Amino acid sequence: MRLAFRLALAALAVLALPAGAQVGSTTKYDMRPLIQLHATGSDFVGKPFQTDVFIYRGGPVFFSYKAETGDARRVASAVATPEQLAALNQALARAQVGRQTGGCGSPAPDYVQEYDLTWYGPQRARTIPAGGDYSDCPEKVVQVFQATCEFLWTVLGPSPEICVPANP
Repeated sequence: MRLAFRLALAALAVLALPAGAQVGSTTKYDMRPLIQLHATGSDFVGKPFQTDVFIYRGGPVFFSYKAETGDARRVASAVATPEQLAALNQALARAQVGRQTGGCGSPAPDYVQEYDLTWYGPQRARTIPAGGDYSDCPEKVVQVFQATCEFLWTVLGPSPEICVPANP
């Protein structure tokens, strides 16, 4: 009976995973980087945290979060659909991501203090630093961060550790 119970739990865990949640072998994807989003901040008790997201051109997305409060950690991965990647790339193109410089925004209290978004273009990389509250940045910079955040929530599910989209 114990074995049957364990098998049933394992089956439920697999069925509970969202579609595309497992990356599997990365050899079947284009693993050239598209975006790296790094964020640092502090929580409501002042303890630091750090998050990193890596989005690859072929669809894999990897997320990690580490905080000192309670030694909290979260790791997630998924594979974006071609449609999700196309929507992200279109939004980044509209926002002219390769021309943005950032250096704007301010730390968000009890949340992200600083973002560094690195976009890997066809011929060069561009890093766009911004404060955790980037709402007062130029419109196109806001669009870059919002497009990335909406993509993450669509592919990984709610990810408030790194961002909250304008329309969650």
